[in-house]
Amino acid sequence: MIVSSLLHKYGHIDFENLDGKSSYNKRGAYCNSKLANNLFARELARRTEGSGISVYCLRPGIVRTDLGRHVAFFSFLRYVLWPVLWLLMKSPYEGCQTVMYCAVAEELQNVSGQFYANCSEEPWSRQSLDDFVATKLWNASEVLTGVNINST
Repeated sequence: MIVSSLLHKYGHIDFENLDGKSSYNKRGAYCNSKLANNLFARELARRTEGSGISVYCLRPGIVRTDLGRHVAFFSFLRYVLWPVLWLLMKSPYEGCQTVMYCAVAEELQNVSGQFYANCSEEPWSRQSLDDFVATKLWNASEVLTGVNINST
């Protein structure tokens, strides 16, 4: 199970700067990491097809957590807009429902490589469907981590 975000749609995989050393932006890095999660999920599902392994990618939605506690802009707005934000955000219990659905739903037992939100399947975004980038990112990850899936 791989957790993503709707913000993956703003992500971009820059193979010349995967480690963020030449330029780094917190918001951009978050979006890029979520797009990378989607690409990874699709590539993992492809590589494990027919093995009995199920791969699910999902977005839980905007959940009331402390994830944004270190983002200065958000911390200011948190106090000003908290009553409105509180109404629009999911509770942690609500936010984990799609995770639980993918983990225990019997109808998903033999399903793999799909994207979920609000306890239902959703189509993959255009950005997530780039098989060339998914494979290239997988291969780059193997080099960067020193882990080759084919040797295990």
